[in-house]
Amino acid sequence: MHDPARLVFPGFTVGAQDPAYAESLARLGVGGFCLYRGTPRSIAALTKRLNKAAGRRLLFCADYEEGAWVHAAGATALPTNLGIGASGSAADAREKGRLTALEARAMGVDWVFAPVVDLAGEPRNPIVNLRAFSDRPGPAARLGGAFLEGLKAGGALGCLKHFPGHGDVTKDSHLDLPTVKVSRAVLKRRELPPFKALARKAGSVMTAHLLVPALEPARLPFTLSAAGP
Repeated sequence: MHDPARLVFPGFTVGAQDPAYAESLARLGVGGFCLYRGTPRSIAALTKRLNKAAGRRLLFCADYEEGAWVHAAGATALPTNLGIGASGSAADAREKGRLTALEARAMGVDWVFAPVVDLAGEPRNPIVNLRAFSDRPGPAARLGGAFLEGLKAGGALGCLKHFPGHGDVTKDSHLDLPTVKVSRAVLKRRELPPFKALARKAGSVMTAHLLVPALEPARLPFTLSAAGP
């Protein structure tokens, strides 16, 4: 990597922020953008505009874990991951990934921040809940893997999240810094197997903004930690 600016991916909310500002960042050399909101038409127009401003192809990413429609109004509505988990259908998980990738690529988005392979083991969890496939590691890995296969078939990169497991908390990590209080042995038995099973199949892994004392004794947020299992 000769230019560290290529590692920077600013967030951009389509329809709420000024595209001219994003163009200025593209000309400064950022690697791409993480896109929020918009419509399929407005997102496609923006990605084309920013690629032109950059003079090269940027990498656009988005949180389309439940399908593009959650952010891009007008895209195809798809079932939740927990709904697919209830069906147990790997074929449905694969098709959800494929449709998500096809719609993302049509809008110029190449990198989908999905699948969620956290476990839905804590009913009071405000941030994982319906986004998880299961409360058990085996089904989470099987259905998450099928979703990744669908993304690949549709031509998009995937991203496992949220390592090392976000399911066992009761606070929203967008607003707070939750603590995962279970032991290292429990993490290895319960939370980590889906990540281990799928790590070589995914284009990337997203860390969780959590305190995980069993893995990070210095009590750094895992987003800043060099620790691992």
